[in-house]
Amino acid sequence: MNRLLLFVLCVCFGFGQVLQIDSIIDPGTWTNPDNILTSDDLYGEPGGNNDALQLQIVVPTDTSATLDSVKVFLEQYVSDTTKGAWRVRPIVNGNPGALSGEIMGTATDEYIMFDISADITGWADMFDLAIELRNTKVGGGPDPEWYADYLYVYVYIDAGVFEGEHEKVSDSRLIVPSIVTGALAFTYYLDTPSLIAVVVYNSIGERILSRSVSGNAGENKITLGKVNELSAGTYYIRVKSADHNVESGKFIIPE
Repeated sequence: MNRLLLFVLCVCFGFGQVLQIDSIIDPGTWTNPDNILTSDDLYGEPGGNNDALQLQIVVPTDTSATLDSVKVFLEQYVSDTTKGAWRVRPIVNGNPGALSGEIMGTATDEYIMFDISADITGWADMFDLAIELRNTKVGGGPDPEWYADYLYVYVYIDAGVFEGEHEKVSDSRLIVPSIVTGALAFTYYLDTPSLIAVVVYNSIGERILSRSVSGNAGENKITLGKVNELSAGTYYIRVKSADHNVESGKFIIPE
């Protein structure tokens, strides 16, 4: 095991915890693996190699509430979208997940969300949780290169997609309107200029749209016009920048 300096981002809300990477197990031929812990630089697997990479997850800090569900989130990219795909699987108590198995993304998936709840019977299963990444060749010709960034595990302690994650806190940098009747206009604050990644999900956790915005220091007012095309219902927005944790909000499009 390549035991690296512990980098813990465990944001505890009323409804869950964000668990990030504690250490990397057997990085093999993966390049630049240290940066997964400080996350904004990509780490990758060169074409022609096929090493699995296991990422040990931080131990939960609060186990007092009833555990509801556990999901894995990952940003990923394949250099040739016709020749490669991603596989992600949980390692629970040293064994590959038997019930949730693995998810195979596609080369064009920018984000992967993987529900591993079937293999998590209680908090004890979270104490030695690892997530394995493996690249998979799906076409002929030369191997592509695989890249990944910002993997984390969200532990829900109450049913609902991102419920509670949007709760306002004193240092919240994301301000989202509760009701949206046209384009979604929201505000996000930065300390320094940074790329801002924005993703909108529907009420069952499916990614509806994503956008990257060049942000300036201070207040950034961002408008997502495509929200006009969405049907009535509840939606969740997740915003990430290079120098801040993921923040989320909820908005409703009325009938």
